[in-house]
Amino acid sequence: MTGGIFMEKNRMKLYFEWRTAVEMAVVLYGILIVIITWLKVFEENGTQVGT
Repeated sequence: MTGGIFMEKNRMKLYFEWRTAVEMAVVLYGILIVIITWLKVFEENGTQVGT
């Protein structure tokens, strides 16, 4: 019985670690998109101001 419980705990730990990694990746991806979008808008505004 204890072996089965240990396996379940290990599986849950792996699952939570994987989920945390995915959440971090999603957050970083979102930040990257925001930065790229902001830079594009900033560049467009810059060229408009320049002309």
